[in-house]
Amino acid sequence: MSEMAYIVCFFIYGPFGGLRKGCLFMEENVKLIQPYFVIHTDHYYKAICAKYGISHFYMYTLQNPGDVAVVPDGCIDLVFEYGSDSMRARACGTVFEYHKAMFQYGYTYFGVRFLPGVCPVLLQTSPKELVSREADLTLLADCTELLGRMEEQHTFIDCVHTFLETYGRMFDLRNGHEKTCVKLLVDSSLHMIYQSGGRIKIHELEAQTGYSSRYINRAFNECTGYSPKTLCKIVQFQKLICHMNAMQSIQASGGNHFADMAVDFGYYDQPQLIRDFKKFTNVTPKTYEKIIVKAQYNRHLIERRLA
Repeated sequence: MSEMAYIVCFFIYGPFGGLRKGCLFMEENVKLIQPYFVIHTDHYYKAICAKYGISHFYMYTLQNPGDVAVVPDGCIDLVFEYGSDSMRARACGTVFEYHKAMFQYGYTYFGVRFLPGVCPVLLQTSPKELVSREADLTLLADCTELLGRMEEQHTFIDCVHTFLETYGRMFDLRNGHEKTCVKLLVDSSLHMIYQSGGRIKIHELEAQTGYSSRYINRAFNECTGYSPKTLCKIVQFQKLICHMNAMQSIQASGGNHFADMAVDFGYYDQPQLIRDFKKFTNVTPKTYEKIIVKAQYNRHLIERRLA
């Protein structure tokens, strides 16, 4: 069987059976959050989406002074800044460790977060070129119509609908071609990584796909800008902080609950959890717990799911 035929069959039937529809299914398995955005505003609006490879939309006004930071999530964000004389827009790639971001106090930000492995069709660059950096959207895309329409919007829901309408037309025009063999392989590997909570090993991906680790790594780097192992660490971390944020109103007392978390979320041991967590958030898990409890994280979050 040729490489093309094998990948197409693998994609249609999937390693777990059933039709695979690309990476649009992944947001059901893990939330992709930026917690420091939420705690620096009074109201963080979030709308979960399941179209065009989008994870969700968000909007907030930076109301608490101080540095705002980003943490690893594996995603590309399109961010529209309202606050100066004219709206500005930029494309932001994922980071691999805690990174201070450039946001202006008192400005409002509307963001579109795409799923890992998804490069917005309007960008004339590769995800690899955006890793750990951001760029003016006008330098990366022919987006005059989109920016003109977005600048006229003032509410979260208007921004969401305007973006979906305009981007949807661009998506249909530019994304009508069939996916390449490499992209199909990456999409299925992404699914397996999310299904496992980031615990799957590269040799298991080899066994499931029939391809060597070298080939899978090369395909991943070509399509996403990072390796499967890097994404596994990000998925573990994102699932962990989502769990901690959900529990923030019931802060654990007594006992070594971080050792239990290490087991529950697939870390080798508690020291590895602490080491990775500090690299990604700049604080220890214990300090992070105190931060989100003090900030009342869930009080700021206003979340809905788009029909």
